[in-house]
Amino acid sequence: RIRVSCNRGMAWCNMIPPPLLIIFLSLAPTCNAFVGPSRRDPILPLAMVGSSDKSSQKKVAVTGTTGRLGRQAILKLDEANVPVKALIRKPVDIADRSIVPSIAKDATGAQVAAYLAALPNVDLVLGDINDKASLEALVEDCTAVLALHGARPTGLKSLCPPLNPESDPSHARSINYVGVQNLIAACIKSKTCKRIVRVTGKGETPFSFFSIIINMLGSMAKAWNYEGEQLLRKCKDVSYTLVRPGVMGPEGIPTGKVLALADNGGDMKVTAVRYEDIASLCVESID
Repeated sequence: RIRVSCNRGMAWCNMIPPPLLIIFLSLAPTCNAFVGPSRRDPILPLAMVGSSDKSSQKKVAVTGTTGRLGRQAILKLDEANVPVKALIRKPVDIADRSIVPSIAKDATGAQVAAYLAALPNVDLVLGDINDKASLEALVEDCTAVLALHGARPTGLKSLCPPLNPESDPSHARSINYVGVQNLIAACIKSKTCKRIVRVTGKGETPFSFFSIIINMLGSMAKAWNYEGEQLLRKCKDVSYTLVRPGVMGPEGIPTGKVLALADNGGDMKVTAVRYEDIASLCVESID
């Protein structure tokens, strides 16, 4: 089972002796999930993902479509017969036989897009997280957004601000902060889409050692992720869930049957969790 904590706290922890609780949490693959005030049921059975009778009433927009997490989330939504509108930045010619559809680890963005486009419940929407009009089109008629996009490492450019200005569409500020701002605005304008599930990372606490190192080497990516989270926390018109994976990994990593989630900001040991498991959590968090 997956436990997602609400702001009311984790009352279940009080029933477990502290030594046993510490041992249990230290051994479990972990991530943090922070839930907005509209969440009422904190218990999310992993086996229930995709089994809801309400799937016909859902329509989910997805950003970060061709990423490792995005493709897994879309696969799970499609398997559950949930209609998906997936944002892609570059047009893909499905008839181009030189593009071999694939969702393998080393597949190109075009290959992943071609694979997803062939799924029965998936529609691709051309746009960009920095383009407000395309985001409004993306969330139109949807009931929720899986915001799975994130800034890519910029290498040595991040150490030289003149070579990596914040106004650059690929900068962490544009992706992790302005992009979230644009999504919130699109949802507020929408008549149907009033929920965002946002994946960031465990290191979004601004003054942790991990955050400082990543910020120094990655265009302040963690800092801008944190600021993007604050936009959701302060928004009164859109409900949200924030998911902070410690480390996401491939299918081959060891994993248990339980994902332990810290209570609203609690610190937990960083342990690798499969992309598929995080995708399952994101999909179940839509309701």
